[in-house]
Amino acid sequence: DLMATRYLALYRRVLGAPEVITTPATAPAPPPSPPPPLRVIGVSNPNFAGVTEAVRAWLQEGASWLDGNSVEWPGIILRDQPEVVLMGGDPGYIALAGDLRQRGYRGVIAASWHATHGFTAFAPQDGELLQHWEDALSRRIIDYLAFVNPGAATYRGWPREGILWLPNRVPPAPASYVPKMGGGLNIGVFGTNYPWRNQPQAVLAALSAGGVVHVNKLQGGRRWLPEQYRDRVVEHGFLPHDKFLPLLGSMRVNLQLSYTESFGRTYCESWRWGVPCVASPAVRPLAGAPLTASRPDDLREIVALIREAAEMENYVIDEVNARFDGLAREHDAAIASAWETMRRRRG
Repeated sequence: DLMATRYLALYRRVLGAPEVITTPATAPAPPPSPPPPLRVIGVSNPNFAGVTEAVRAWLQEGASWLDGNSVEWPGIILRDQPEVVLMGGDPGYIALAGDLRQRGYRGVIAASWHATHGFTAFAPQDGELLQHWEDALSRRIIDYLAFVNPGAATYRGWPREGILWLPNRVPPAPASYVPKMGGGLNIGVFGTNYPWRNQPQAVLAALSAGGVVHVNKLQGGRRWLPEQYRDRVVEHGFLPHDKFLPLLGSMRVNLQLSYTESFGRTYCESWRWGVPCVASPAVRPLAGAPLTASRPDDLREIVALIREAAEMENYVIDEVNARFDGLAREHDAAIASAWETMRRRRG
């Protein structure tokens, strides 16, 4: 202590030793504490599984998710007063966001937009819906319009005020792959049956390649299938995500031949689970990735790519997954930046 140091100095003077006075070392200042996590509530329509998966993945630790189909969620937000409400882009939420403002909610409201850009031939109504969201942004009903697709975000002026890029989180690879399903060339054509998903074309391509085709639900039933193919299509229904992923991973090849996509989650999850996926140009989140058809309706080319995928070496799958690891880091950094932008707005 300081008294002992002074006695030591006096002792040195008596002995004629040079005086050396030291002071006790001070502990380094602790690093600044990270800011507390924002109090956030996420809202999405669970009927849109991809949107809900994305919203849940965006939420920070401790955040709550509410079923957007429930009539109770606006009341919960007004009661709990979270700092941020993140909505999953359902157009019906615009009116509810306005109602929240009228009833006194002053936190940040952000809405995610999952369509590629809003003006595709397969979803012409998207342009009108997107305009409603942009009107809500200009009228300060919402604070941010967050685009999942980077091209769409840039097209809408990102990084201008009120526009965010909030990409999907790249799903992690499993600890180990599941065994492949036996009984022939099993090909997955999974996903909801929206017209832009192009399921009939993908099913016919898989059947033409000699495959046994696995779907969640066959669009239009089996009546449109040629008689000789009807026993080669297996419907599994829409499964919880933790049960769907092992099914996806048990295929030999998966297809996602959509005409438009914001991210292509099935495509990404397929590679992560060790299964090559033949994709249309609208799907691929990796530029120059293998097995990309030049058009989503070129049957001959797609059949050739299915056969190539069935013989693909494991090292190629590993290389694609390494690129997904890089994409995951890029997306995680963008998500963190979006949350920091919302934090500054709230702070």
